[in-house]
Amino acid sequence: MPRQDANRIIPSDIGARLRKIRKERGITLQAVAEETGFSIGKLSNIERGQMPTIQDIETISSCINIKIEQLLLKQSNVEVIERIKADLTLVSIYLSLNLLSTSESLLSKIHNQVESLDLNELLPAVYFSWGEYYLRINDYLKASTYFKKVINSKTNHVEIHKYRLKSLNALSTLEYIEGDVYSALRYVESAERVFQSGDVLIEDQDKINTYFNCIVFNMHIDRLDHALKYCHAIEQFSEGKMYQLSQYIQGIIYYLKRKPTEAIRNITKSMNYFRNENDIENLILSLNALYVIYKSDPMQFQDLIFVIENHVLEELIKKELKKDEQEKVIIFFHMMISMSIRDMKIEFAERLLHHCDGLLISYDVPKLKFRNYHLWAQLYRSIKQLDKELTYLELALSTMEDDSSVEKAMVMAEYGFATNEQGPYRDAVEIFYKSVKAHYDLPHHTLIPAPRF
Repeated sequence: MPRQDANRIIPSDIGARLRKIRKERGITLQAVAEETGFSIGKLSNIERGQMPTIQDIETISSCINIKIEQLLLKQSNVEVIERIKADLTLVSIYLSLNLLSTSESLLSKIHNQVESLDLNELLPAVYFSWGEYYLRINDYLKASTYFKKVINSKTNHVEIHKYRLKSLNALSTLEYIEGDVYSALRYVESAERVFQSGDVLIEDQDKINTYFNCIVFNMHIDRLDHALKYCHAIEQFSEGKMYQLSQYIQGIIYYLKRKPTEAIRNITKSMNYFRNENDIENLILSLNALYVIYKSDPMQFQDLIFVIENHVLEELIKKELKKDEQEKVIIFFHMMISMSIRDMKIEFAERLLHHCDGLLISYDVPKLKFRNYHLWAQLYRSIKQLDKELTYLELALSTMEDDSSVEKAMVMAEYGFATNEQGPYRDAVEIFYKSVKAHYDLPHHTLIPAPRF
């Protein structure tokens, strides 16, 4: 039997690739037949292995938006491409697990392989992964460089639109992190135009992320009606978490528009969803929002704080928290403790502080320990136990590494007031203390979620 030429085009390979790509893109044989003028029977025969002419291949390739060279690749190259795509997925998983050195090593290997085989259609995916990697290590300049490489890629490969959209959303996130919301909005509006043209296939999740970022940035510049419009856009094709986040944001918009009843309805509905799904991050976001509404009129909204204190907090206390959830929960508990001390709910505040003590054994973060000790000091000051107040003020000071921090100065002032130390600058210190404390007691969070890509 004669040996098969490794470079020979095998009809069954071409047909199988055509069928695979067509189905991946959700294109029916009927649609291809209408676009190309071929009969369904002819197309079906080609997909089953009948040898097409070059003209037929060009016509079908144009219809399903794929380069003819990709259909004529040797089987070995097709397998290499599939393996590289699988490795890129693995890189994404490593990055999500914060395995940064492993991600960098595999990505370098992939990048070298793609360039050595001249597989230019895969470069946008590789550049995007590099952008994600550098974003993870907080090298925003290099991250931005790689995301811009994706946007400026010349390849006509169908997936370029997906990675161009993701990169525009990533660049909008970078601008947001750097504090330039208007530049962030310009990038995300460019992302929106990518799929509004109607000529490209974009996954729903990427559309949702784009609309979500439009909401976030418009809220930051008080364009509430624009944000509301994008909330309604998300609701058209999302469910679950993203739908509930949209409902939550509408609640915040209602609050800013001075419609507290509608705000509470939306935010409470979302909060209950996040409770059921054990989504701690967004549950805390919802609780913060309800707390802010309560603080705007404690008498009118006292039922809110009852529900939070007697139901939701009890659930949070009993939960086994992941490492990345603990900080958000502790910060929220600290806010509730501070309010409870002011309202003289001493037993409740003491119980929450003991719980935070337990969490901080395994989650040793100096700024949180400082805040916990400081709250213990405030609690003992409120019940006039001077010795214990001084002990916890000293513990708070012992956790502060920055000698010039405002927090440290504030605790030192409190220590001076407690010990009745006199000095020529006492009046000045007292004025300083009151102004700093007003800022310190504000909730240190935002009610607007972070952007995503």
